[in-house]
Amino acid sequence: MPGYPGSPGPAYTPVLTDGSNAAKITIHAPIIARHLPRRALLGTFPRAIMKMSKPDHCVGAGRRSLAGRSRRIAFAATGAAAWIVVALLVAGVGCSEEEGDLTVSPDTAVPGETVYVNKPGAGFDDVEDIEVTFANKNGPIARIVDSSTLEVMVPMLPPDVVKLIVNHNGEQIGVTLFRVDHPPKLRLFLTMQDREIELERAQPYSGRYDRVARQGERLSYDVNHEGRIMFRGAIPHPKTATAEVFHDPLPGSMRRVPLVEPFHFTVTIPYFRGKTFVRFYEIGDTLDLADPGDLDSRQLLTEIYIAN
Repeated sequence: MPGYPGSPGPAYTPVLTDGSNAAKITIHAPIIARHLPRRALLGTFPRAIMKMSKPDHCVGAGRRSLAGRSRRIAFAATGAAAWIVVALLVAGVGCSEEEGDLTVSPDTAVPGETVYVNKPGAGFDDVEDIEVTFANKNGPIARIVDSSTLEVMVPMLPPDVVKLIVNHNGEQIGVTLFRVDHPPKLRLFLTMQDREIELERAQPYSGRYDRVARQGERLSYDVNHEGRIMFRGAIPHPKTATAEVFHDPLPGSMRRVPLVEPFHFTVTIPYFRGKTFVRFYEIGDTLDLADPGDLDSRQLLTEIYIAN
């Protein structure tokens, strides 16, 4: 089919079907090459499609108007092609992360929750021969449901889409993608007296976790969920806290004085459903929380049970 009168180069004619009112649009390849700006790849597709909805919109138009409309049509075609390419790339990336018929149910969870990992024909029979990792972090196996299914706890990870890998007898038998969500948080309000810590109350919290104190006398705490340490932190020891005291409104009248018992303080922890304990330890200035040997030397003060 020939192009518009006076238009350069060959043309091809896609057909846009819109019920009974179909429109034939002629697109010129040289115009696409000359007038294609980068921003037209994704931004002009919906508007151009709307402008092409009338089959008789070119009737009575001059050459300048025809050329402008041809450019808009070219942008629409290019935008559609770009979206198709993006969709194919995304689909390709997703497929590359899948191996076999490994499935996880649910495919989204928060740290501390358990999920079911299924691999037909895997032959699971001994936990010692199985390894499940989330973003290279070991996911504790709660139990073997059957020879094809595991119940696995999601480890403590930041929210993200991670790669879940299953190894059996030293060989990788499955990999898939898994989404780790934000765990809810709890703010614990605590009192310390005579080196005993009591929980006054706990309430939901949407702020940040406490900054980890790395120097000085500190109070360290571990969050133990279902027998596994899921979270660890450290704050300055409450007995080192001071209060600001003002004697009069003159400049320089403020001074800091140590607090007296009972000490009141707070810590923020992730909330896990199920049996959860928080253990508090006193640690000195030289103890390194990243050193397993130093962790074993901590002195346990109190263990608090978090009721669900």
